[in-house]
Amino acid sequence: MKTVSVIIPVYNKREYIGRCVSSLTAQSFSDFELILVDDGSTDGSGELCDGFAAADRRIRVIHRANGGVSSARNAGLALAEGQYVTFIDGDDYVPNGYLAALVAAAEGADVAVCDVVCVRDGREARRFACGKESLTAVEATELLLSRREINSGPCGKLFRRECIDGVLFPDMRVYEDILFVLAAFDRADTVRATRDTEYVYDVSTGGAMSAYAKHPNTDLITMAERVLDYLDTREGVFSPQPEYTTLSHLMQHLREIEGIKEKTPEQEALLRAICDFFYKKRRRIRKNKAFAFKERIVYLFAARGYRIKGGIKKIK
Repeated sequence: MKTVSVIIPVYNKREYIGRCVSSLTAQSFSDFELILVDDGSTDGSGELCDGFAAADRRIRVIHRANGGVSSARNAGLALAEGQYVTFIDGDDYVPNGYLAALVAAAEGADVAVCDVVCVRDGREARRFACGKESLTAVEATELLLSRREINSGPCGKLFRRECIDGVLFPDMRVYEDILFVLAAFDRADTVRATRDTEYVYDVSTGGAMSAYAKHPNTDLITMAERVLDYLDTREGVFSPQPEYTTLSHLMQHLREIEGIKEKTPEQEALLRAICDFFYKKRRRIRKNKAFAFKERIVYLFAARGYRIKGGIKKIK
């Protein structure tokens, strides 16, 4: 049995997958298996993956019909044999001490996390860095749901296999990642953080979130509903911040869509869905102490389908 299973979903990543795989085959820690899940690529990525597997016996390739990133990762999980599991996206990459640092941090813990640096055109745009070395699952979940210090996705993390047995990515185009990590953290006792390595998230390559902005669906609402339901089952455990952050993430999308002059039917539908969600959760908005007074008013007007910047106007 290998120590680590690395799962990479691959869909039309021909331009980047070589960089990603090379960053793994160059690792100082060699006791890993790499599972490449070719999710119905049409650009030759699948053939490249076969070439990588022919050159390195640690690499396995799954070819499947396109089903999306969630089902691709789940397919990788079904084959993973490592004591630990980690995920990398095909257009990202890691330094050569990445696995070694995460395995060392995971000793005696259920999950290890490291810095996640967001790079745009070769320059650092944002960094998630946990300021505490050892955290309880509650502390880690507070940071995760508040989107502070620990990024929301499964990348930049190493999961002890027992911690994620039976945990699957939900069938969603986006926001499936935070729900998977939330479920894993909920089953954990201890989360350890290391600053000895980093995961490089290349935001300049586009990806699922860019596609979602153009053709959104209600995955955003599903994510928010499930997060708030989770918080309800643990009343008094967390600060008001995770709830506030979840609601403010919806407001961010509302403002972005509202600023588009010619909206697609999907964008108009999401705009209405966000306003309806705020209306449904209006009592939570009133009670949450993380909202400033004026900010709370903005949300409550949005719940009724109105914005108040520059005068009261119908959101459209």
